[in-house]
Amino acid sequence: MVPPKDCAKQLCDVLIKDDLGALLPVEFKIRIGREQLDGNSSSQPRCSTLAQGLTHYRGTYRQDGFLRDLLIVFVLTDAFFIVLYTIFGLLKAVGLAPEIPSFQLNAETGLASIWNYGKLMASTTALVLIWKREKGVSLIIMAGLFLFLLLDDFYEIHDHLARTLGERISIDAFDSLHPQNRGELFVYSGILAIAAPLLWFAVKRVTPLSRAFVGALAAGVIMIGLFGVAVDVLHGAIDATLGGFSELIGKIFNRLMTILEDGGEMIARSVCFWLCLVRLWERPLG
Repeated sequence: MVPPKDCAKQLCDVLIKDDLGALLPVEFKIRIGREQLDGNSSSQPRCSTLAQGLTHYRGTYRQDGFLRDLLIVFVLTDAFFIVLYTIFGLLKAVGLAPEIPSFQLNAETGLASIWNYGKLMASTTALVLIWKREKGVSLIIMAGLFLFLLLDDFYEIHDHLARTLGERISIDAFDSLHPQNRGELFVYSGILAIAAPLLWFAVKRVTPLSRAFVGALAAGVIMIGLFGVAVDVLHGAIDATLGGFSELIGKIFNRLMTILEDGGEMIARSVCFWLCLVRLWERPLG
C-alpha cells in the first residue's frame, strides 16, 4: 500500500504536469516545487545548488504575475539610469551639456548610487529576517557579503585601498597600468581570496530549507562579481593599451565600459534584491 504522503505527492505531480495544474494556486505549486527540491537535497552534488535555485525562481517568475512585474520594474529603473547616463554623455561629447554628477552611474551621491544603496541595505535587512526565520550559517554569510558590498559602495573602501597600494607597490608586469588600476588588481585579489571560500562554504553548508534560495542568490553574487570585478579589471587593462590612440576613442571606450560594468552590476543587484523579497514572501515549510 502506498503511504498517503506519497500518494499526495504523486497526485500533485500529475496536476502540475497536466492542464489541471492551472487550477492550482501559485503559492501551492511553489511550495510543492520547493518540497521536491528539499527532499532531494541530500543526494544532490553541491554544484547543483545553483542550478536548483535558478530553476526554482525561474518558475516563480513565470507563475506569479506580481513578482514578475516587480522584477521588471526594478530592471526598468536600472535601465532608466543607464539611458540617462548615456544620453547626457552624448550631449556632453558634442558640447550641448555639462557633466552632471547626479546622472553618473558611479558617482557617490548620484541617483543611481542612491538606488544601489537602497537595494543593498534592503537586501541585507531581508537576509537577516530570513535567517531569523530559517536559521543556518549560509544566510549569515550572505547577509555579511551584502553588508560588505553596501559599506564598500558607500565609503569607497576598495577605491581608497587601490589608490594607496597602486602608488606604493610597483611590479614590472603591471607598470603600464594606471596606479589606480594596478592597485585594484591587488585589492580585488584579496577580496576574492576571502569572498570565494565564504561563498563556497555557504553553498556547501546550506540547509535543505534554504537550498534553492541560497543557490539562486549565490548565482546573483557571482554575477555582481563578474561585472564589478572582472569587467573593471578588463577595463583598466584595455584602457592602458588604448592610451596611445586618440583621446576621442579613449572617451568612447571608457563610456561604454562604464555602462557595461556599472549597468550590469546594477541589474545583478536588482535581481538579488528581488530574490530576497521573494524569499520573504514565500511561506516557509519548516
